[in-house]
Amino acid sequence: MPAPEEPVENNRNDPMQAEIHAALRERFRSFLNDDARFRKFIRACNEFFYTSRELRYWQQQEWDIFIKEYPEYATLSVPAIRDAFHVCHVHLDPLKQVEVPIHKGVRDIYYAPEAERARSENAPYSQEFSLDSEYCGNRTHITTSCCDKCLAWWKAYGR
Repeated sequence: MPAPEEPVENNRNDPMQAEIHAALRERFRSFLNDDARFRKFIRACNEFFYTSRELRYWQQQEWDIFIKEYPEYATLSVPAIRDAFHVCHVHLDPLKQVEVPIHKGVRDIYYAPEAERARSENAPYSQEFSLDSEYCGNRTHITTSCCDKCLAWWKAYGR
C-alpha cells in the first residue's frame, strides 16, 4: 500500500475507449475552429458542481450544431460526452482519477495571490491533498481529478 502522501491512480478508460475519445475531441476541436472555445467547453465539462447535470446552455448549443454536421455523435449521453472531454483544459492530457490524502485538522492554507493565480492558469489539476471539513468524516483520502503535467508544473513552481 502506498504512503498516505502519494496519490493512488485509478484507471478510468481502456486504451480503445481513450482513442475513441481522442478522435471525438479532435473532431470537435476542428469543428469549432477556435481553441479558446474548445478549452472553455472542456473546462465546463469538468467543473465539479456540474458533472452530474446536463450540459450548460451554451455548451448544448455548441453540441447541437456539431451533431448536425456529425450525426454519428447524436446518441451520446451527457455522461458519455463528459467522459470524452475528461481532459485538462490547459494541457489537453487525459485526467486521472486519484485518491489524495485529507490533511486532518487543517482547514485553510494560504498561498500568495500570485501563486493562486499562476496555479489556476497553469496547473488547475494539481491537487496533492485535500483540507479537512465536516463532510470528510473519518475518511483519510478523497478522489479527485489529476493531470501529470499540472502536478509537474506546480511542483516546479510552488516549491
